[in-house]
Amino acid sequence: MELKAYAAIENDMVVNFIIAHENSEHPHDQIVCIEDFDNGEYPIMLGSSYINGKFIPSEGNLIQIQQQEEFRIQSLWTNLRTERNKKLEESDVLMFKYLERGEPVPDLLQDYRQALRDLPQNTTDIENIIWPTY
Repeated sequence: MELKAYAAIENDMVVNFIIAHENSEHPHDQIVCIEDFDNGEYPIMLGSSYINGKFIPSEGNLIQIQQQEEFRIQSLWTNLRTERNKKLEESDVLMFKYLERGEPVPDLLQDYRQALRDLPQNTTDIENIIWPTY
């Protein structure tokens, strides 16, 4: 028999996750296989209710999910700024070459660097960043 992931249910609430065989003995009221379970937009978490064949997140689960999403979005913004700073540093070499030679910095390079500096304010979809090009 194949081992699968199950949610252990007690009093209509997820109290644990176990790996077991379908017909193995367990001390729980019920176990529900979650490997192929589609719970829509919410993950199955400890504390979720299991009612009429559906997992329903608790208020605490919803707060945790919201906090995780806020952290994920903040991480994306941090990654944008880190990558932006890297691109600015890379273009510093070009700027210095022009300045060392006493030549004017091309408008295209100046525009590129300004677009990079403006990127955080001008980004409306942090998951689909449109990077300026030079």
